[in-house]
Amino acid sequence: RSIGFLESMTKQLFAVKEQELHAVELMERTTGTEQTLKEQLRRNEAMTKIVHMLESNEAFESIAEQLIRTVCETLDIQGASVFHTWSDGNTIQLVAEHSTEENWNFGKRLNGKTKVKLPFYSGNTYILSSNSMLPAEMEKFFRRYHLKAGWFQPMDIKEKGTMYLCFYQFTQRCVWTMEDIRFINDAKKILQIILEEADCGAQNFAKGEKLRSEFVIAV
Repeated sequence: RSIGFLESMTKQLFAVKEQELHAVELMERTTGTEQTLKEQLRRNEAMTKIVHMLESNEAFESIAEQLIRTVCETLDIQGASVFHTWSDGNTIQLVAEHSTEENWNFGKRLNGKTKVKLPFYSGNTYILSSNSMLPAEMEKFFRRYHLKAGWFQPMDIKEKGTMYLCFYQFTQRCVWTMEDIRFINDAKKILQIILEEADCGAQNFAKGEKLRSEFVIAV
């Protein structure tokens, strides 16, 4: 009788434990879904803010700084810069920069250097996570400027040469996700349109309205 009682109790205990584990798993799944939805909402709100920059009458440099700061704050990125080449086609000019670390002004350190000293300034896009295998020249560059991860993307401006949009981590390890890629690419499209419109000397209202409607649908 005692053995039967113990067997019965053991089965009940296992059943209770299984229910507890199921409840914990369900709660974790629900919590994960809520966090995902909150993160998506936060990104959508940030992208809406970026799209509204199309309406700004401020100088391009000011808008660029606001845009890269918004991207950094949204994706938890420690620094970003926008570069352009001087008329000689060789020397790098810093257009805008944002950094969460006061002493890590990557953009200012590169300002005035020649393209040959910057392995990313080749016309190609480089999306380099902390676990990426880096070419020797790029690895040396990362060590020199204390980078943990980097995103370097060109913006080809008609008859104006090449600009580069850069995001980077100094102390935080980073693996770029598909969501990060989509968000930054969308922000880059907005920045390029703003630059092209500023270069024309006036806002193209129809183009801006079309782009705004496309991004509202997308987000």
